[in-house]
Amino acid sequence: MKLKKILHLSIISSLLALFLTACGGELYTADSHLEDKTPTQENEQETEVHVEVAPAPVPEEEEVEETPSNESSENVSSEDQETDVEDESEDVNQESTVIFANQFGTEDAYDLELDPNQLDNTSTSWSFRRNSEHNPVTGYYDIDIERYGTYFINQTAVDEKVVYLTFDEGYEYGFTPMILDVLQENNVQAAFFVTKYFIDKEPELIQRMVDEGHIVANHSNSHPEFPTLTHDEVYDELKTTNDRFKEVTGQDLDPFFRPPSGKYSERTLYLVRKLGYRNIFWSMAYADWDVNNQPGKDVAYNHVMDNYHNGAIILLHAVSESNTQALDDILKSMKDKGYRFGSLYELE
Repeated sequence: MKLKKILHLSIISSLLALFLTACGGELYTADSHLEDKTPTQENEQETEVHVEVAPAPVPEEEEVEETPSNESSENVSSEDQETDVEDESEDVNQESTVIFANQFGTEDAYDLELDPNQLDNTSTSWSFRRNSEHNPVTGYYDIDIERYGTYFINQTAVDEKVVYLTFDEGYEYGFTPMILDVLQENNVQAAFFVTKYFIDKEPELIQRMVDEGHIVANHSNSHPEFPTLTHDEVYDELKTTNDRFKEVTGQDLDPFFRPPSGKYSERTLYLVRKLGYRNIFWSMAYADWDVNNQPGKDVAYNHVMDNYHNGAIILLHAVSESNTQALDDILKSMKDKGYRFGSLYELE
């Protein structure tokens, strides 16, 4: 009996030794595959695509229908990561009860007549590649976005020292009054993309933006990813926001729209343009929207000064303390370099 036990132990020991050898001397545990892996230098050098998106942040104490994680939801990816920009196509084909006919436009109707149900509805995240030479960035897209009134840069101003300053306003975090003060002191007009939530909560700030000559544009009602919406829901998101703005100011929003989370499809670009809006992306942005993880004034300033280029559309989030602290220096430095701050109306 003792001999059998000894044999059994010997066999078990031999098997264990073989197993350890095959594992390189490391035992696998439930958490061993979760250990941090340091990327190699070679992999770091290959990550050239920069997806600049931010989630539309909402204060925790406020209840408002927004996509989780900010203009992230805006699936936030770090600027040093390469991310897939195409998601599964949304099946929202349907008969619309709305006639899309320049309801929010300020010029002759957009005369391109297409069946939106026949247009690609693959949800895509806006992305682009930076460069260190202050040259216009390279946008990543597979369709003719200008055909649908979509801009991320002023292509006609690549030889002119002009940039376009824009702010996204999902909710107020206390910095917009200071931002408006700095803009006024420097005689700079910007474009503010506002949600209905912001309009509801901050009607006095909205009126001040209008009174001081800024563009105030549409950033949707509930900040959804537009490719997930039906045709009628796209219309309702834009109309609800415009109607509330008109109640506050007596006028319509300026005819520009920034897609929440930077998400778009060929179908949504077309529908938005048919309603009279221009789709406005950006050629400069960084992770500035997390109010609990602000990078600081120097990072905000250096982001602009390291990446400015002719015709740039700059996206900043107004909830950012870093942006607010750096704004005066940014405006003065850009003017010192001979740049002017243009109006989005110059894009066409």
